Amino acid sequence: MKPTPPQRLSYRDAAFTNFERESFPMNVGSVGVYEGEIPFAQFLAHVESRIQLVPAYWQRLIEVPGRIEHAAWTNDPEFDVRRHVSTVMLLPPGNEAQLERAAGAHRMRVEALPHPKPHRARPLSSRSDAVR
Repeated sequence: MKPTPPQRLSYRDAAFTNFERESFPMNVGSVGVYEGEIPFAQFLAHVESRIQLVPAYWQRLIEVPGRIEHAAWTNDPEFDVRRHVSTVMLLPPGNEAQLERAAGAHRMRVEALPHPKPHRARPLSSRSDAVR
């Protein structure tokens, strides 16, 4: 990722992060469904080649001491796309109900973490799962 100077959050983004509470996380998840089989290494390489186009996915928030100003985005020097993308295998028949259960089980694992509020020292892209 190319180095970029820290950039302050907009008022809207700051409000979004300030409304977040442990009992009301503001994180978003998604599931992608693709036709045919995509080798996971190829999928991972594609994500890695494109993620640089959206800096917020590989940056983290840094708080201003005393919170006298909005937090700022800064590059995460330890960013590794392999910590954010994984694969899940559905057993045959691999139908929509199984996909919903797998996505729900993943969400439950995330919610069971000791700190459901996203850790500000990590990028927003906490995890993306590829399902085969």
